[in-house]
Amino acid sequence: MNGATAGPELQRIALLGTCVPRRCGIATFTDDLHHALANARPKLSAMTIAMTDGENVYAYPPHVSIGVQTGPPIGAQKGPPFTMAQG
Repeated sequence: MNGATAGPELQRIALLGTCVPRRCGIATFTDDLHHALANARPKLSAMTIAMTDGENVYAYPPHVSIGVQTGPPIGAQKGPPFTMAQG
């Protein structure tokens, strides 16, 4: 490694994307990536921030802690740009 030294071990990571139960390839990828990280690095604290669409409410898995609504820019919204996940 050309004399480079490794930095501190990664302890936390957040994934941002759509997530199951939404039915799209990115949602499946995000969920699969979360599970792969959990299996490869059991001590790593991983969470998912799920992109939601409009008024839909999803029963996200436990590793999804926040749902962020997509839509108009933050200044144009009437409410907060995020919700706590329900699941």
